[in-house]
Amino acid sequence: MTPHAKIKELLADVTSVPRRKYSGTERLEKLGISEERRIEIESMEFSRVGCEPTEGTPACFKNIDLRDLHGVNRDDDVSDWIGLLFSLHKQYFFDRYRPEAFRNYLNACDATTNDLPHVIECGGKYYVHTNGKHRLTIAKCVGLQSAPALVWSVPECVK
Repeated sequence: MTPHAKIKELLADVTSVPRRKYSGTERLEKLGISEERRIEIESMEFSRVGCEPTEGTPACFKNIDLRDLHGVNRDDDVSDWIGLLFSLHKQYFFDRYRPEAFRNYLNACDATTNDLPHVIECGGKYYVHTNGKHRLTIAKCVGLQSAPALVWSVPECVK
């Protein structure tokens, strides 16, 4: 079997799921987010920043405290965590979401895991960088305490 065929086989259960676009209310229901939790999420600090790690700056593996995840280092046109959650386009995160399986997946990740979320750290705050927006947004919104990531530290960010 070719490597491409093997990948298709491994992803068959995800890619064969009929796609549908979930409304904001349906996303909250799928993730088990109550109205009380939604209000709490809406009050969480959220910023869009612009910064790039200096070329050659190494990333390090960390289990980041999601209370210190304060936004995105991207051009997403949203102003809060609920807006970011509602903007997620990979519907299979909602099709396949199971709380315990999601927690187990995140807890099993370590420094050798491929495809870790990429995060910028600036002034003790973390911002989703180039990879992992869906996983980290869902983890934060459902109330998980930590998540694994590759972290680049930068001296300052522009808000």
